[in-house]
Amino acid sequence: MTDAWTFGYGTNGLADHTLPDALDIIAEAGYGAVALTIGHPHLDPFATDWRERTERLARDLEHRGLRVVVGRAPEALVGLP
Repeated sequence: MTDAWTFGYGTNGLADHTLPDALDIIAEAGYGAVALTIGHPHLDPFATDWRERTERLARDLEHRGLRVVVGRAPEALVGLP
């Protein structure tokens, strides 16, 4: 069973890193959760292979023991400012 809450860090703050490297940094720093930034460069919901990437990412996050939240407002996905 996991704790009721944990500290997390957002991938937006690590946009100059690949997603695997960003997750390494977050996990190694002792965070228990990650706020995924939807979009470039980490998780593109418009990529043709988005489902496979997302499933692979879910397995990776579980392996690392990181919980996840989405860290981007929906308006960013439809091109609103």
